[in-house]
Amino acid sequence: KEKLMNCGNAKGCFVGFYSLEIVEMIGMAGYDFIIIDNEHGAFSDEQLENTIRTAELTGIIPIVRVSYDKSSIQKALDRGAMGIQVPMVNNKADAEAVVEKIKFPPVGKRGTAFSPRAARYGFYSGKEYMDAADNNILIVVHIETKEAVDNIREILSVPGIDVAFFGATDL
Repeated sequence: KEKLMNCGNAKGCFVGFYSLEIVEMIGMAGYDFIIIDNEHGAFSDEQLENTIRTAELTGIIPIVRVSYDKSSIQKALDRGAMGIQVPMVNNKADAEAVVEKIKFPPVGKRGTAFSPRAARYGFYSGKEYMDAADNNILIVVHIETKEAVDNIREILSVPGIDVAFFGATDL
């Protein structure tokens, strides 16, 4: 997120199947991030966490493209995702709902727990953890419909949205 916010280039790729070796190779090849595709990919909760952990160990940022399940954002964040990509964001209300699910109160409505992996199982907790998460989690909205394209300015006007990802195949 810091690199992108400072007008730097970041390179990454999608991973749509469970392979810790592939994630290691991507990190060793010098990529900056991976997008773990949990919208179309078939990752169990345990596989998602292990993929995130492997990304961290190889020095790449794990971004999770979540499914449509309401709890998928929270589960990805609790497992240590440093970015969330949300599909089918079509208007300002959708974008605001995304930010609410990712940010802690008072900005958002993310549930708070200090026992998950992201909070280092309770070793990193309180306001410091919550502020760091709110400041460092990359929020990506997936623009994949005509409605979203028509509403792109209002979507990007929502505080907290960092990146608009255009789904060329969808469009």
